[in-house]
Amino acid sequence: MTPQLLAMPARKADCEVATSAIELSQGKLLARNIEIKKLIGKTKEIYDFIKENQGADSSLIKEKFDTVTGNLNTLEKKDLIRFDEEAIYRNVESIEHNQKEFLLSNSQNVALEKIRDFFSLRKNVLLCGVTGSGKTEVYFELIEEVLNNNQSCIFLVPEIALTTQMIARVRSRFGRQTAIFHSGLTDAERLDQWRLIRDGQVKLAIGPRSAVFLPFEDL
Repeated sequence: MTPQLLAMPARKADCEVATSAIELSQGKLLARNIEIKKLIGKTKEIYDFIKENQGADSSLIKEKFDTVTGNLNTLEKKDLIRFDEEAIYRNVESIEHNQKEFLLSNSQNVALEKIRDFFSLRKNVLLCGVTGSGKTEVYFELIEEVLNNNQSCIFLVPEIALTTQMIARVRSRFGRQTAIFHSGLTDAERLDQWRLIRDGQVKLAIGPRSAVFLPFEDL
């Protein structure tokens, strides 16, 4: 016997690691040419390397040319280069995106259509079903529709249910556009996830009730 689902109106009741990228500045052409001709020694070598490797990481440059902080500062003051910073976030789960096509059952499709109808009337919905009846896949279908509309979504689950398997299931469906927020993360990891959301780099978060305080703007 196939487990049944029932949709009905509900009653009202990720610290950041910074890396410097370097590229040529667009200063006044004549002034820049004069300053370039004045360059000598290691400073000239560094400038030529940056010119050939736009966006090179500062750590790579320092490794290649030994200690070059003073040379880089000189080039920046002459308006020949500029420093750009890029945030690098900790990967709290190393699960790869491996989406597989999933066909909903008849009861899942019926529930999905009813939920859409209720949503069109701006009504909250309670989805009822026993364990194994397929509620999660219905949620996933709705989440995908929200993300395709360039909106954000929070997938709330009890802390006890926020297992590695559940996170893997969400990540395998939605990939790196998913933030993870729970008590098992370090403070730095939680800050990273918070910043990913604040900066608009992810549109979906999975977490317990505390996730409702995440800084989404378009739920």
